[in-house]
Amino acid sequence: MTLLPRLLGEVDKAEVLQGACDHLRRGEADSHLFDVNPEAFGQVPGAPFAYWVSERVRGTFRRLPGFEKNGREAQHS
Repeated sequence: MTLLPRLLGEVDKAEVLQGACDHLRRGEADSHLFDVNPEAFGQVPGAPFAYWVSERVRGTFRRLPGFEKNGREAQHS
Protein backbone atom coordinates (compact mmCIF):
# COMPACT_ATOMS: atom_id res chain seq x y z
CA MET A 1 0.00 0.00 0.00
CA THR A 2 1.08 3.55 -0.67
CA LEU A 3 -0.11 6.64 1.17
CA LEU A 4 -0.92 9.51 -1.20
CA PRO A 5 -2.16 13.05 -0.48
CA ARG A 6 -4.81 14.81 -2.58
CA LEU A 7 -4.62 18.61 -2.38
CA LEU A 8 -6.04 19.73 -5.74
CA GLY A 9 -8.84 21.93 -4.41
CA GLU A 10 -6.81 23.46 -1.60
CA VAL A 11 -5.60 27.08 -1.73
CA ASP A 12 -2.83 26.64 0.86
CA LYS A 13 -1.52 23.23 -0.10
CA ALA A 14 1.47 23.42 2.26
CA GLU A 15 -0.73 24.09 5.27
CA VAL A 16 -3.17 21.31 4.42
CA LEU A 17 -0.34 18.85 3.77
CA GLN A 18 1.25 19.77 7.10
CA GLY A 19 -2.07 19.16 8.84
CA ALA A 20 -2.46 15.80 7.11
CA CYS A 21 1.06 14.80 8.19
CA ASP A 22 0.30 15.87 11.76
CA HIS A 23 -2.84 13.69 11.75
CA LEU A 24 -0.84 10.77 10.36
CA ARG A 25 1.82 11.11 13.09
CA ARG A 26 -0.93 11.03 15.74
CA GLY A 27 -2.53 7.98 14.12
CA GLU A 28 -5.62 9.96 13.12
CA ALA A 29 -7.52 9.75 9.84
CA ASP A 30 -7.36 12.64 7.37
CA SER A 31 -9.64 13.10 4.36
CA HIS A 32 -6.68 14.29 2.24
CA LEU A 33 -4.76 11.01 2.58
CA PHE A 34 -5.48 7.88 0.54
CA ASP A 35 -3.95 4.47 1.22
CA VAL A 36 -3.94 2.63 -2.11
CA ASN A 37 -2.23 -0.38 -3.63
CA PRO A 38 -0.59 1.00 -6.84
CA GLU A 39 -1.49 -2.23 -8.67
CA ALA A 40 -5.17 -1.26 -8.30
CA PHE A 41 -4.74 1.47 -10.94
CA GLY A 42 -4.42 -1.24 -13.58
CA GLN A 43 -8.11 -2.11 -13.09
CA VAL A 44 -9.10 1.06 -14.96
CA PRO A 45 -8.41 1.20 -18.72
CA GLY A 46 -5.38 3.34 -19.41
CA ALA A 47 -4.36 2.97 -15.73
CA PRO A 48 -4.93 6.58 -14.63
CA PHE A 49 -3.35 7.65 -11.39
CA ALA A 50 -6.76 8.21 -9.75
CA TYR A 51 -5.89 7.19 -6.21
CA TRP A 52 -8.87 8.97 -4.65
CA VAL A 53 -11.29 6.71 -6.52
CA SER A 54 -12.76 4.01 -4.30
CA GLU A 55 -12.11 0.30 -4.70
CA ARG A 56 -15.80 -0.06 -5.58
CA VAL A 57 -15.40 2.24 -8.60
CA ARG A 58 -12.16 0.54 -9.70
CA GLY A 59 -13.87 -2.84 -9.32
CA THR A 60 -16.62 -1.72 -11.70
CA PHE A 61 -14.05 -1.53 -14.50
CA ARG A 62 -12.90 -5.04 -13.65
CA ARG A 63 -16.44 -6.52 -13.49
CA LEU A 64 -18.12 -4.90 -16.48
CA PRO A 65 -17.07 -5.20 -20.12
CA GLY A 66 -15.48 -2.19 -21.78
CA PHE A 67 -17.78 0.03 -23.83
CA GLU A 68 -15.98 -0.78 -27.06
CA LYS A 69 -16.75 -4.52 -26.83
CA ASN A 70 -19.37 -6.67 -28.51
CA GLY A 71 -19.38 -4.57 -31.69
CA ARG A 72 -19.93 -1.20 -29.98
CA GLU A 73 -17.89 1.80 -31.05
CA ALA A 74 -17.34 5.09 -29.23
CA GLN A 75 -17.51 8.19 -31.40
CA HIS A 76 -17.10 11.91 -30.85
CA SER A 77 -18.41 14.58 -33.19
